[in-house]
Amino acid sequence: MKRAIRAVAFSICIIFLMYTVPNIVYDMIFSRIDIDTAVANAIVSICIIVVPCLIYLYIFQYDINIKECLKLKKISYRQIFILILIGFFIQPVSMLIGSVTNLFFGDKVMEYMALLSNTSFVVMIVALAIIPAIMEEIFMRGIILYDLRGLGLKSAAVLNGFIFGVMHMNFTQFFYAFVLGIVFVYIVNITGSIYSSIIIHFVINATQVILMRSLLDLGDIEGNASMSVKIGAIGFIGVISIICLPILILLFKKIKEYSV
Repeated sequence: MKRAIRAVAFSICIIFLMYTVPNIVYDMIFSRIDIDTAVANAIVSICIIVVPCLIYLYIFQYDINIKECLKLKKISYRQIFILILIGFFIQPVSMLIGSVTNLFFGDKVMEYMALLSNTSFVVMIVALAIIPAIMEEIFMRGIILYDLRGLGLKSAAVLNGFIFGVMHMNFTQFFYAFVLGIVFVYIVNITGSIYSSIIIHFVINATQVILMRSLLDLGDIEGNASMSVKIGAIGFIGVISIICLPILILLFKKIKEYSV
């Protein structure tokens, strides 16, 4: 229980930094120099998450097994292939959750992407897909999950997912991030490797970046669709989600089979 309390306290500290530091840094530094928004966000995120994680591991190195904590276990090519498929087929489900919450809280993701109209595609992939996938997974499914494991898998997964949702700092992303966080915990538990959740996380983020980039290029990033169109889209995504669910179940069985 002490480890779990420690993990939650550390998470609260990180989330506090995420809510406070960016505005301070932007006002003091980035507002005075010409820097891409995505690059600035990536730099700040690294400072807020990576640096505290290194300090945390150093302070508690006496009772943290780095190998078990970071779970840097190699995975096979078959596992990688299955994980990539999971990353694709789980997206309709997360998009369904996101689309429903967008009706009530607005689409914060689209609002942010509108700020990146001048950002190159490569920078977007690195800043919004590669860096977050590695950084957030090592933090959440590495360090935090390691200290939550004493709660049991189910409780650890739910709490991990909740913290992951809060990390996204808005209600629009909270709910699907919460669900994905739970899924990532079970995936890491099945494979025993942090690489598994990093791969799925990257596939999801990269796919969304490509989709949003396409909308930017088409000049359709404002998301001013009527309510009837939005509800129709939710219905369509719901049908796709129902089709994807049995495929996801099969893929989970396969990844479990290949991880034995």
